[in-house]
Amino acid sequence: VCVWLPTDSSKPLHQLNGHINRVYSLAMEGNTIVSGSLDMTIRVWDLEQGTCRHTLTGHLSLTGLMILRGNLLVSANADSTLRIWDVGTGDCRHILRGHR
Repeated sequence: VCVWLPTDSSKPLHQLNGHINRVYSLAMEGNTIVSGSLDMTIRVWDLEQGTCRHTLTGHLSLTGLMILRGNLLVSANADSTLRIWDVGTGDCRHILRGHR
């Protein structure tokens, strides 16, 4: 994942490396970017530093949709679950099953 400044497209501000498979979803709020991948992880990135704060694990397939509001992230995964995460701590707060 590359982070670009809208005023300078000559080179990326940061290159966010860490996923070992394709990234399918992104969400951003404030200084936080989250990326969901086919590698079954979600990474929480610090936009200013370009560093990974947390690697969220637990999903069994690709994460195709995410919504980030404040410190709460809702991730929808191909494993038929929604998970609610605290991106400040990296903890999974709730798992919602049964979505088909």
